[in-house]
Amino acid sequence: MITSQQIEALDAEERSALMRRLAEMQLPPAGRYSSQRRFGRAVRAVVTVGAVVLVPWSVYLALSLPRRTMTDHWRGAWVGFDLLLASTLALTAWCAWHRRHLVVVGLAASSVLLACDAWFDVMLTRGGGRWISLAMALLVELPLAVLFAQAIASLERANAAIVWVLAGRTGPPPAVHRFPLVHLLVESGSAARVRAARQVPDDGGRR
Repeated sequence: MITSQQIEALDAEERSALMRRLAEMQLPPAGRYSSQRRFGRAVRAVVTVGAVVLVPWSVYLALSLPRRTMTDHWRGAWVGFDLLLASTLALTAWCAWHRRHLVVVGLAASSVLLACDAWFDVMLTRGGGRWISLAMALLVELPLAVLFAQAIASLERANAAIVWVLAGRTGPPPAVHRFPLVHLLVESGSAARVRAARQVPDDGGRR
C-alpha cells in the first residue's frame, strides 16, 4: 500500500500521473460509453438543425403574423407560465438547500424563464401597465436571471477546478466555456497516453 509519505515525496507530474491511473481503474471501460456517445451525437444533430431551421422560421413569422390578435386562453397562458416558473424555482430551491448538483439545471431553467417572463410582460402589456412591467423586468426579473447565470458560472468554475485536478491534469483549468465534458476529459488523457506509447520505437528490449 502506498503511504502518505510516499505520496508527499512525489512531484507534481508524478502525482498527476497517479491520479490519472487511479481514475482509469475506477471508471467503467470506454466501451460502456458507446450508447451515451450515440445519444450525444443525436442531441448535437437535433440542436444544430433546430438552430438553423429557426432562423428562416423566425423571418417567416415576422412577415406573416398580424400585429394584433385575439385569444381565448390569455388567462390560462399566463397562469400556466407562472406556475411553471414557480415550480422551477421551487425545484431549484430544493436542490440548493440539499446541495444537489442538479441545482445548475434549475438555475439555468429559472434564468431562461425569468428572461422570457420579462420579455412577454413588456411586449404584451398595453397602456400604463407597460411601465409597471418594464420596472419589474429591469428591477426584478432580469437581475435575477443574471444572478442565476453568475451562480452557474461560479459553481461550474469550482467543479471544473476539482475535476481538473482529479483527472490528473496539471496547470490551471481552462475557462468554463472551454471546459470539456468530464468523461471526455478523462478519456482524452487516456487516448493521449496511448498515442504517445505508440510513438515510442520498439527496440526489442535492447539498450
